[in-house]
Amino acid sequence: MYAGAVKQRGRCGDLCDGVETMAENELKAEALLELNADDEALIMQLFYERMVPLLERADARIGTLNCRFAGDAYRHWNLHFCSAGSSFQITGLEYDETSDELSLDL
Repeated sequence: MYAGAVKQRGRCGDLCDGVETMAENELKAEALLELNADDEALIMQLFYERMVPLLERADARIGTLNCRFAGDAYRHWNLHFCSAGSSFQITGLEYDETSDELSLDL
C-alpha cells in the first residue's frame, strides 16, 4: 500500500466512522430538490411578512425572488409571484442550483 492510503475493513469498519458515502450524499442532494409542506409554509409566511412590504414599495407586479429570505437552507430556491388585487400570490417554487439572492433594500 502506498503512503497516504487508508486501509479499509469490511464495510469501512472503524476507519470510516463519520464519513458519508457517495450514496448518502446523493440522497441528501435529492432531498434538497424537494420542499416538504413545512418548508413551503415557512417560505410563504416569511414572503408575506418580509418581502411583500418591499415589493409594494417597489410597485412590483410580477417576478421571481430567491428564497434566501427564509434562511440559508433555501438559497437555491426561487419563488415566482404575481400581484393579486391589493396583495400578491405565489405562483410557484423552483429549485435552481445556480440562483443567488438579490438585495431589495430600497
